[in-house]
Amino acid sequence: GEGSFNKALFFTLPMDLFYRKSTTREVTHYGWSPLTKNAGQRVATGSLYNVVISAPENLEAVRGKSWSIPKIFSGFGIKPKNRQWSIHGYATNNFNILKLSKNINKEYLFSKDNNLLKFSKIGIEKESLRVLNSRISNKPHDSDLFGSPLLNKFITTDFSESLLEFITPPYKEHKKTLKFLDSVHQNVSNKFSKEILWPLSMPPFIDKDSNIPIAYYGNSDEALFKKVYRNGLSNRYGRQMQTIAGIHYNYSLDDELLTRLFSKYSKIDYKEKNTIYFGALRNLLRFNWLLLFLFGASPFVSKNIVGKNDSRFYKLDEKTFFMPFATSLRMSDIGYQNTKQSDLDISFNSVEHYIKGLRKATKTHSKYFENISHIKGQEYPQINSNILQIEDEYYSTSRPKSSMESDNRMINKLDKYGVNYIELRSIDLNPFQSTGIDIETMQFLEIFILYCMFKPSPKISKSRMSDIRKNDL
Repeated sequence: GEGSFNKALFFTLPMDLFYRKSTTREVTHYGWSPLTKNAGQRVATGSLYNVVISAPENLEAVRGKSWSIPKIFSGFGIKPKNRQWSIHGYATNNFNILKLSKNINKEYLFSKDNNLLKFSKIGIEKESLRVLNSRISNKPHDSDLFGSPLLNKFITTDFSESLLEFITPPYKEHKKTLKFLDSVHQNVSNKFSKEILWPLSMPPFIDKDSNIPIAYYGNSDEALFKKVYRNGLSNRYGRQMQTIAGIHYNYSLDDELLTRLFSKYSKIDYKEKNTIYFGALRNLLRFNWLLLFLFGASPFVSKNIVGKNDSRFYKLDEKTFFMPFATSLRMSDIGYQNTKQSDLDISFNSVEHYIKGLRKATKTHSKYFENISHIKGQEYPQINSNILQIEDEYYSTSRPKSSMESDNRMINKLDKYGVNYIELRSIDLNPFQSTGIDIETMQFLEIFILYCMFKPSPKISKSRMSDIRKNDL
């Protein structure tokens, strides 16, 4: 209101999150206020630092202790009836803090013996652009040093020969996942003579698309398929967008835990798992804007990606534009939220709806893309002229994935085996971390996904999906 200049996010935190025993202060208030051009704006800092300064420096140790779900979501007390804390000034009973899905076994969820964090697996995929003298490197991928990109499970290439992708196995501890990623990163970096791994999600200035080499995988049928698919991406969306890099956070829960939490039977089946994971995916769509706000690190972009006539941007230098209050342009309409896919009707209301939508898009002819098939000088300019060449072309902030190893397409594996894990794709590279992500962010993402999994998740209508997309822009 008039006279108030606070524009921020405010948190009320239960301090037992950081301690094994009760503290002398049950609640702390924390405000996060941005600095703006308003000279009279008041900056609220709170006292969170002073409260948690003596807490363990490495919270990964918490994962090995007997921390129960009540301690994560409900005030973190062993005796919930004797404790209360407040949300936005309202006193709240412990078990009412999180409105839970009606299908959850609440008795087991809030059992003091339930250490849920021991039942999860976390993997990371990190994309990094090879750069030489502040420009994209045109050197081919060195298979002698890093192995074949078609066969190496941990070091491969993405769209471009210059766009590396590091993949970790799924681990039960964030620390092990991050250690593996750091080892791969250091191994690759140390073998470069002059190249570096670009630390930002948005690529440096690239003069023209022809300076971006498409990834080469060899002469096998699989390699040719990958090549033609990338030709199609190049002709449909341009190569500049395909050099944008980011983090994919892969997350799953053990079947034993899912059985205890959600199933009425002795062993959970794949259909029940589909329902659980798609409920989480819908909530991840609803709340993805928060991840962009907290972890977005791509407020500027090369002028070749923006175009000359976009009045929303300001000039940073001769080659770079920015938006004053942008967080993640990587996930905006000039990045992965491409307007050419804005009319796609892919529903996350069930695995059946999801598969049906993707199959329809991969079988429906597109007048917009049909002329690509007639480009002169290209033997295979795209796989086909359908709305999507294959389902991988669909850009989404989160994806259901199957870990079953087979040559089947992903939608066929989802149809036959169901969902095994969630791939969260909306995290920008953290330029202050060599690995592109730190352990605190990984821990936050785990709790965030669990929240989305346990929270009620009603079906999403087309109009609501349109609102969700607008929130992410």
